[in-house]
Parts: sequence; structure tokens; C-alpha cells
Amino acid sequence: MCKFISTAAYVKVRALYSKRILNPESFNKLFSCKNILEIAEFISNAGYYPGILTGSDKNELHRGELEARLRENFFNSLSHCVEFDKTINENFVNYIQIKTEVSNILRFLIFLKSGNVKDCKLCLPNYFVRYTKINFNNFNNIVNYEQFMENIKFSVYYKILKSLGYLKVSEIDINTIETLLYSYFFEFIMKYVKDNLSKAFLKIINNFYVDYIDAMNLIRIVRLRKNYNISDSYLKSLMFKFPGYNIRKIYKFASIKNFDDLVYKVKQIKIFKKFNNHSFLDNIDKIPKSIKFIWAKRNIKFSNLPIVISLSYIFLKEIEIINITNIIEGKRYELKQDEVEKMLIR
Repeated sequence: MCKFISTAAYVKVRALYSKRILNPESFNKLFSCKNILEIAEFISNAGYYPGILTGSDKNELHRGELEARLRENFFNSLSHCVEFDKTINENFVNYIQIKTEVSNILRFLIFLKSGNVKDCKLCLPNYFVRYTKINFNNFNNIVNYEQFMENIKFSVYYKILKSLGYLKVSEIDINTIETLLYSYFFEFIMKYVKDNLSKAFLKIINNFYVDYIDAMNLIRIVRLRKNYNISDSYLKSLMFKFPGYNIRKIYKFASIKNFDDLVYKVKQIKIFKKFNNHSFLDNIDKIPKSIKFIWAKRNIKFSNLPIVISLSYIFLKEIEIINITNIIEGKRYELKQDEVEKMLIR
């Protein structure tokens, strides 16, 4: 048994799944809530995210703070199941740490490039500061790229981003940075799987991530071809990958310049066929999350591998938090329920 999680722990994870995952009826109740506070009170009082309002100023509660509280509550509950300890479960902690660091670095750089750093609210659970080598609390004081690089100097991301040679904010290419950071994240996952886990899990997780990264790459090609006039070489440079990943099959799609031909050929790929309908392009950005949701929903019920069950629970809770924040955004912008439902992953 790998150190990622024990057999006893995965029994508890399945119990968490049955008690802590929002069901369709609960989502309908969320839609009836009038504001962020009512949403927070419902999911807290119903036992899905107990205590998330503890210590908060209910009059000042905003989406970013609630999202951070949701994530912290989720990982605190999970920590009781997997002995959330840096020395015993280092790779599990690193999985969460890298995912959180990458997403927040990208979020910050988008605001830095737009000149609106003060409006950037990072979603960082309190537990996170115990593990990260980045002082995210200092990000709001950063006004240029040099200061940003200095702030991440003791992290692995410094070397990754230093290779790009950027000196000024105006030089930042968010797409390129996103490709490098998430490729590093995928490489970490696949290396850990290969070095530490059984062949049974290796096959399951490898097949999932190949499909998931295929979907992300193909969607990126479609989206960029639709909105920008870019070269084949630049588009190919933006593909996510990890050692052993067959990038050549993706490069073939990056060379298709006619948009209609590209969409037609992408829709023929096996992983897209279940999403192949008249609203394909409207919902295309949801597809990778939907692939993750379908995989996790199936495996948390039917898998007998503890680590697969636990990873499935993590995926389902990540998607649930995304769904809750989308409902909050819908309330904020006074969208109709059917419009918000189209944004949800279910």
C-alpha cells in the first residue's frame, strides 16, 4: 500500500462522499438563496461545509473569501482521513500545494498584466501557508514583474519562469506561462504515479490524464484558432505535456487552419463524442471538467483501489466548489436559473 492513503482512510472518504457531496435537491435550494450569505448559511447548516462562517464578518463576506473557506473546510475534513502530515504523506500534500500555487500564480499574473493588482483576491486556505515557499500575502504590494520574480525566488517556479526571459509586465504571455506551470504539475503527478504506485493504479490514472490532457490541448487549439490569428509553431508551443505523452497526435490538429474542418475533426475524437451536440462550441470549456467529473463519479462508486477513490473524492469536491462559486456569480449578476445551470458541471 502506498503512503498516499490507507485502506481505513478510503472507507472514511466514501462516508464523506455520501454525507458531504451536494445532491440535486441541495442545488435547487442553493438557487433559491438570495445572496452569498444565504448560500454560505445553507451549506454550513446542512452539514456540507460546517463552520465555514466561523470568525467571518457576515456583512463583508465576498465570493473570494467564501471560496477560500470552502477549500479550507474541504481539506480540513479530508485531513482527518488521510493523516494530513508533511512527513508521511508528502506527495499528497505536494499535489494540493502545486495545484493551489499554480492556479493562484496565474490568477495574480492576469491581474498584474491588466494593471489591477489591488482587485486580485487569491483563494488561499489558511492551512496553505504552512507548506508554500511563496509569500502570497505580499502579492498585493507587487507593482512590476521584477518584484513578482523576487517574491517567488525560493520556489520551483522561479527557475521555470526565469527561462522565459521576461523583464517587464508588458512581455508576459499568460498562455505560455500557463502551459509551463501546468505541464510541470502534470509531470509531477505522472512521475509520482510511475515511481510509487501499483501497475493497476498506474494504468487507471495514466489513461485518465491522457484523456484529460488531450481534451485540454484540443480545446485550447479550437479556442485559439477561433479567436486569434496565430502561427502553427506558437500554437504547438502552448500544448500541455508530460514525459511519455504522445504530443505528435495533438500537433496534427494544431496544423489545421480551417476552423470548420478543425471543429469537425475534433468532434470525431472519442473523448468528445458524448459532448457532440449543437452546443458543442458554447460548452467547450466545460468539457475537461466534465471528463474529470464523469471519471470521478464512476470510480468513487465502483473502484476498489483506495487511492482512486480518494482522488475521485478530491475531483468531485473541486468541481462542487466551482459549481457553488458559479451559482454565487449568477446571483451577483442576476442571471436566470437556466443560464446558471448551463455553467454547472453535472
